[in-house]
Amino acid sequence: MVEVSTKQVIKKELPKRSRAFSTRAKTGCKTCKVRHVKCDEGRPGCRKCAATGRQCDGYAHCTPSPNPKPSALSSSIVPKSSSSAAHQLPTIVPDFLSPSLAVSDQEQHSFHFFHTQTAPQLSGCFGSKFWDYFVLQASHREPAVRHAAIALGSLHERFELEDRFISKVRYDTEENSFAVRQYVKAINCLVQPNMSKHTCKSANIALTTCILFICFETLRGHHNSALAHIDGGVKIFSELQVSGHSAPVSHDLPEDHIPVSIFRMLFGRLDTQASVLTSRARIIDGESGSSPNSIPDRFLNIEQAREAMESIWTYSARNLLSCSMYNGVPLPLPTSQETKFQLLAHLENWNRAFESFSCMSTERGNVEIVSPMEMRARDLLRLHKTMTQILVTTSTTHSARFNESSELLWDDFQLEFEAMVNWASEIIRTPSDIQIGGRKAASFTLDSEILQPLFLIATKCRHRRIRNKAILLLNQANRQEGLWNSLLTAKVAERIREIEESGLGEMVAIVPESNRLRNIDMKFEFEGYNGRRAWLGYRTFSAYESGEWIQIHERNTPSETFKTPSGSGDSSFQVHDIQRIERSREHSFESAWRVSIKSESF
Repeated sequence: MVEVSTKQVIKKELPKRSRAFSTRAKTGCKTCKVRHVKCDEGRPGCRKCAATGRQCDGYAHCTPSPNPKPSALSSSIVPKSSSSAAHQLPTIVPDFLSPSLAVSDQEQHSFHFFHTQTAPQLSGCFGSKFWDYFVLQASHREPAVRHAAIALGSLHERFELEDRFISKVRYDTEENSFAVRQYVKAINCLVQPNMSKHTCKSANIALTTCILFICFETLRGHHNSALAHIDGGVKIFSELQVSGHSAPVSHDLPEDHIPVSIFRMLFGRLDTQASVLTSRARIIDGESGSSPNSIPDRFLNIEQAREAMESIWTYSARNLLSCSMYNGVPLPLPTSQETKFQLLAHLENWNRAFESFSCMSTERGNVEIVSPMEMRARDLLRLHKTMTQILVTTSTTHSARFNESSELLWDDFQLEFEAMVNWASEIIRTPSDIQIGGRKAASFTLDSEILQPLFLIATKCRHRRIRNKAILLLNQANRQEGLWNSLLTAKVAERIREIEESGLGEMVAIVPESNRLRNIDMKFEFEGYNGRRAWLGYRTFSAYESGEWIQIHERNTPSETFKTPSGSGDSSFQVHDIQRIERSREHSFESAWRVSIKSESF
């Protein structure tokens, strides 16, 4: 009886809690209604469900008008304020454009898709102020950013609808013609007279649109153009820092001004990714290329752990270029051993701080409920830490001349390779991606996540069971991670496996040393051909050459035979088809972009 009366007392007191008045929405998705939470009504699935790992069950009512009332729209955009509040991010950025901008229904639709689908995917599991706020806010104010966002949203929607494979994206449809037209409009906005002034605002807009252009060209398969944008943007950013425009007076900052630190982080990642894939020297030096900072005893949050890991990887990649994992015979620098031990110490300190952070709630006696998104983030960090550790450990152990023991070094990392495969598998299975029609949509991000680590396993792990798992995951991943495409990467890995395991029986668990390829060089080549291809170079031992090495190249284009250069031991090699992309080069933007950024970097 006492228990009943207590419940009654509690029940009577509950209504006394003050609650802000709000009308009950009738247009939210079914899942949010069951959970009694406010739905953001994203299409085709709401972001609330995606962020919590739930599948959005759709909407029972019609979509609201794509043109919200001007009063509601203007109130949700941050008004001009003092400099002290310049970077206080609002909780809501409108996902529809103001009617005062005179946008068409198609432009509204593509921007809405960019806001609710493209930006969240690019933001990733760690979150990003650039994608979550700055680029969205700039789209409402700057025509160049707006048209670039609309173009990317239109192309990304087609990418997801066309069987989720980038090779299926065609450019002769009305939707993609619309995307290209919007892209050209963005370029035209950049060459206006007011954009030619060397001001902090014009540089901010140019760098923002540059990142959107990189995404656009990457998604449509024009990777040489994407690389040109990366190089151009990185050089503009470097020139901006040298010229002193990187630190404007605080009272001159608009509320949607993007801090230099964010551009440094974004272009630093892109610069490192391009350097690893193309074996070119990194352009950004200084802070992003310096030795990693000291690591705390315990990370305070997942973002701090990521920043520290990125710093270590950037510094590692810069030094690994001298003994590249893909290109050329490794030639260690005189100081490489010292650098190697320094990096391994940083990795050990990072691991200690990260595991301490992961166990922090347990140490305090609390049970922490980790969301699927954070679990994915933690697995990603463990995956990249292990990959970096393997690459650093093996970077200076190779000799300048290949010998019979060089490829056996990778066998010491069988346990690490298997752990990496398990983490990658969990990342792919994590139900945090946006759902379309009850299935996962294709994942598109500028960051390197699982494809590079899986390719390392597929090429350097000769335990056949583990390698097969890695290649299977590459085929299932259905991802575009910056310049890395999962399908193309999987096909290259399959070809390497085919060569190395040729003639081996099923009972052979590990590829013998005599079958292993050395000095693997994989490069994506997309420009100037009527389809995608990857350049695969490698060295292998041939009994016919009395123990000497020969260089074999394979171009993954439609099947045909090429002759090797004179003097080569092998008379021919076969070219294998990977995938095709229809190309459209009718719109040249290089000259317009050069005028816009006032740079000769292209």
